[in-house]
Amino acid sequence: MTEKLKRTSEKYHHWIHIIIGSIAWILSWKWGDHAVSFVVVLIGTYLPDADHLFFIFGYGRKTEYSERIRKCLKDGGICGFIDYSKKNHKDCTWVVSHNLLTLIISSGLTWVFIASGHVLLGVFFASWSLHYIYDIFEDLLFRGRLNPNWLLRFGGK
Repeated sequence: MTEKLKRTSEKYHHWIHIIIGSIAWILSWKWGDHAVSFVVVLIGTYLPDADHLFFIFGYGRKTEYSERIRKCLKDGGICGFIDYSKKNHKDCTWVVSHNLLTLIISSGLTWVFIASGHVLLGVFFASWSLHYIYDIFEDLLFRGRLNPNWLLRFGGK
């Protein structure tokens, strides 16, 4: 059962992020424009992964992981890049935004903005928080423990 769940999670990782982010979208229905809030949810759902790109092409470009993934991009194009990322992104423990402190901040901002009537910002940070929560779930599923980056220990095994 666990192996099947791992394969499903790996294969549909980004779709699962969208589905989970949609929880924030559904909660926003009571307050307003569904189309605008869905776009906000998509941005909030994917923005945390932008840090992976900053790492690969920026602050972590000299790591073995970044060099391998850039080689996959060069040799296999975008499909090679995506395939390698899906199978190996849990090995990248250097991404600084994926930590419990960021999750606490994004969750807190969710409640602050919802409580103050800024629903779109609340939905944005809710979908951002749900992204991290799903990534934590995946770490526990794939590794049986949190990756060290969640505990502010970047680059650990």
